[in-house]
Amino acid sequence: MASQSKKISKKRRRNVAKPLLRRSKRREASARHVPNMEMLEPRLLLSAFYVDASFTLDVDQGDAGQSAGDTVTFTPDDGGATADVGSLTFGTDAFSNITDAFAAAVDG
Repeated sequence: MASQSKKISKKRRRNVAKPLLRRSKRREASARHVPNMEMLEPRLLLSAFYVDASFTLDVDQGDAGQSAGDTVTFTPDDGGATADVGSLTFGTDAFSNITDAFAAAVDG
């Protein structure tokens, strides 16, 4: 009988030791982990350009009327269904014709 109780106790010791051994291996693995950086491909951001012949002039920077650098507000002609877009810079993201807007989009 004594030999059977010794065998059982050895099995119990092994069963208890296995989870502890696994935990210590996990700790060692996580301690060895070194984060690394990976380069991504270059990306382009989308831009919005507003074209309208009648922007509301907010700040006139140069000549009288709309000129490059003026701060303007775009008010859509949809009866108020769409909100106004303010703080646009004429010649940068607000244009009076589609040709100038297209040229700005191609350049930059």
